[in-house]
Amino acid sequence: MCGFFINIKNKNSGLLNVEKFHKISKKYLKHRGPDFSKFVKDEKTFLFHSRLSIQDPSKNSNQPMIKIKKKKKIILLFNGEIYNFKKLKKKLIDQINFSSNGDTEVLLNNFLVNKSYKNFLESLDGMFSFVIKIGNKFFFARDRFGQKPMYYYQDKKDIFISSEIKPILKSIGKKKTNLDKNNLKNYFLSNIFFSKDETFFKDIYSVKAGEFGTIENSNITTSNYYGEKKLIDLKKNELSSFGQVFENNILKHLIADKKIAIALSGGIDSQSLAHVILSKSNISKKVVNYCIDFKGYKNSEFKYAKKFADSYKSKIRKVSIDESYVIDNFGKLVEKNEGPLGGIMQIGMFKLAEIAKNDGYDVLLAGWGLDECLGSYKDLNKKNVNKKFTLIDGSDISNYSMLAGINKKDQRKKLIFDYFLKTKIPRTVHMCDRFSMSKSVELRLPFLDHHFVEHCLNIDTHQSKIDKLIIREYMKKNSVCKKNWFERKIHVPHPQNEWLKSGKLSDWAYSIINDDFIYENLSFLSKKEVIKFWLNFKKRKIHSGYPIWQLLNIHFMLKMEKKFK
Repeated sequence: MCGFFINIKNKNSGLLNVEKFHKISKKYLKHRGPDFSKFVKDEKTFLFHSRLSIQDPSKNSNQPMIKIKKKKKIILLFNGEIYNFKKLKKKLIDQINFSSNGDTEVLLNNFLVNKSYKNFLESLDGMFSFVIKIGNKFFFARDRFGQKPMYYYQDKKDIFISSEIKPILKSIGKKKTNLDKNNLKNYFLSNIFFSKDETFFKDIYSVKAGEFGTIENSNITTSNYYGEKKLIDLKKNELSSFGQVFENNILKHLIADKKIAIALSGGIDSQSLAHVILSKSNISKKVVNYCIDFKGYKNSEFKYAKKFADSYKSKIRKVSIDESYVIDNFGKLVEKNEGPLGGIMQIGMFKLAEIAKNDGYDVLLAGWGLDECLGSYKDLNKKNVNKKFTLIDGSDISNYSMLAGINKKDQRKKLIFDYFLKTKIPRTVHMCDRFSMSKSVELRLPFLDHHFVEHCLNIDTHQSKIDKLIIREYMKKNSVCKKNWFERKIHVPHPQNEWLKSGKLSDWAYSIINDDFIYENLSFLSKKEVIKFWLNFKKRKIHSGYPIWQLLNIHFMLKMEKKFK
């Protein structure tokens, strides 16, 4: 994993000189790649890359990677992992003299030998964002589900491209660093984190998942190479074929020249992931499991995770979070996240990644995505497909107009694709990238591998009253942990609501929502109504304190805006 920052000057003079560009790059991207960094100036372009070396730690895989072909200089800046790079390398070995053992050089040469952008991108199996400069033309792309980020900004003098938003904010800050208040309003009212290619900052856009584009003569063009039409219809998925696909998918995500750890919880998603790693791989004895535990809170996933890890004789480490940690780190983590924190669990994941890194683990695997793949949030059958319902994270799905004209048997797939893969997944991968990369840890999500997603979306799971029946049957048959794998999904509550109702976190939260700072900056919020909500929540007349959590995030988003001006 890595980070990159690029400044393309539309005119001779722009916002940044070499010294300022280099300073901003190192300050705001070094955490993404502490192992090596390099600056390159090429014509009217500044390019910076910071490297977290996971594959081939040698200098031969450092970036920016430069190649000369037909007297043209080609420069690659790449963030991610290409899991099938060895297969691609075999196809290229007769044409190319490789000087490295990593995926970066394979990616660059694979691009150069392909005549079609789409064919090139479809050949890649991995998570990635990258920019390739050929003369004065730029080609860029992002992986199918947007696991690796890329942002851009353009005005009359400059184009900026970056792995994170902060370098762009710092570069344009004095000119126009403004929060998009409309997007903040949408977040507060509907829990919408992302809207198409927009961010929470005006004029800074995200390259969308499954999108590629070019920059030439200051013109930015984009196009999709992956989307709904790529879903593959399989005739039948039996348990045996699912098990094979499931295991092979996880095992291919274990390629690394660095140590690997697992983010383990009490749920079947992360435990099924851990099962394959701990029983089917050659690294099982080297792996350590990390699990979040909220200190002093009676409900804990750690006891379930420990029981599972113990059954495999695998090490597990508790990551303790208390109210003081939340208070001390909330503002800093909103800034690192470059957007609202999804919940208290995300704060825990920042600490989990930090401890794993300190223990010497550069790669972390986690089980997010399986719920989305197997559609387990709701039994989407004919009887309830048009009913309003709320997801476990508080998000509401009530607009089914998107299903108009869709064949009945495809309703489930369409709903999952339109909501989970366009809304829920973008929010998840953003969160995952920020908490891991802020601590220089590469996070891998095997359940968001496109082959696996396509396979799962064609499994007929909605007829069962038990969510994720196919993975439960797999674990019953294969896991050495003795438990009832057919229990309905049990959501172990975290203390977010309870801590907001009473104690240190509650007092701290009230001091923020009672401050006029938020209301002076956002006209759509009424302090009177907020305090009224707060009192009813404290009296337990209202169950969920999530709107209070949102207000805390909004407060620190406003603080972040002030900081970068």
